[in-house]
Amino acid sequence: MKLPYINTICFLICISYVNSQYHVLQNSIDSVTKCLLKFTTTREESKTYFDNPDKTSHNFKCFLKCMVEEEGFFQNGSPVAELVFETHKTNKYLAATSEELLEVIERCHALVGDDDCDTVFKISRCFDDIVYGKVHHT
Repeated sequence: MKLPYINTICFLICISYVNSQYHVLQNSIDSVTKCLLKFTTTREESKTYFDNPDKTSHNFKCFLKCMVEEEGFFQNGSPVAELVFETHKTNKYLAATSEELLEVIERCHALVGDDDCDTVFKISRCFDDIVYGKVHHT
């Protein structure tokens, strides 16, 4: 039986696009809860996403899609670039300037997967690769 784990909730709160305001955090927690009920994930699935992303389950990819849809970052099968820009314009790990951020968004949002779940996964990994690459090189 698959059971949701606390670390999965923490992980998703971190990757969901939240700021420091309480109501945004509460909305993210509500989104996590709703998506966990729809796409029950295991600890192993969330660990695989980080440790071996090429082996991420389709269920977990759909869970990610649910999260970004709930947060408004993916609508009608497409990423919402304006919201991503507004949310991340002060994230210096993602981009140093607004122009660079727009380039990153354009590059990542151009990725297309086998279905919407896979597309969200590819976009998410693109952003993660950019952020973690810069963090490890600073």
